[in-house]
Amino acid sequence: MEPLKPGPTLAELAAAAGLNQAGVALFSGVSTSTISRLWAHPNWLARARGRTLMRLTASVPGVFELVCSLAPARSQEQTAYGVIK
Repeated sequence: MEPLKPGPTLAELAAAAGLNQAGVALFSGVSTSTISRLWAHPNWLARARGRTLMRLTASVPGVFELVCSLAPARSQEQTAYGVIK
């Protein structure tokens, strides 16, 4: 099974919604330093966890849809390899 290909970056999703880093931090309640670390990282979704991911899915249009679209693939990958990489 092939590893998952990265989807859009947080910066791309935010830009499509007309948001910048400060706007995402303000609307989500996630610290600006955390947003900055995730912003342009191609594999940002694998780095966002728990409360940060929950807040981003609730405040940045497209994040929830991205998470949902990857869920079946992540589940299959976990089954195939025993652990999500």
